Amino acid sequence: MLVSVNFDTENYGYFEPIPEAPTGGIGVPGPFNQLNVATTSTPDAYTDWIVSYNFTPGGAGSLRDDDPDGDGLSNLEEFAFGLNPTVNSPNPISITESNSVVTLQW
Repeated sequence: MLVSVNFDTENYGYFEPIPEAPTGGIGVPGPFNQLNVATTSTPDAYTDWIVSYNFTPGGAGSLRDDDPDGDGLSNLEEFAFGLNPTVNSPNPISITESNSVVTLQW
């Protein structure tokens, strides 16, 4: 689903569908200062995922903030995007701006 994230100085951002946004991204009308995206999951899902790559939970390279492959993406980011934490991956997020519309693609 595509959504627009609108920000103003008096209210929090709100979301609304925008059918004209490119497939696979979020169109964000500008101007805006910052867009934060948070992911949530159960601890068991992350633990199951990290163990599937032969890490010991709590061991070296297994923590959410660790980056064992040195690609600049934390384990949590790799988990959220379905990437392999042992293989150097390009950043899965791209941000572009055109005609005062900022597009976040992943």
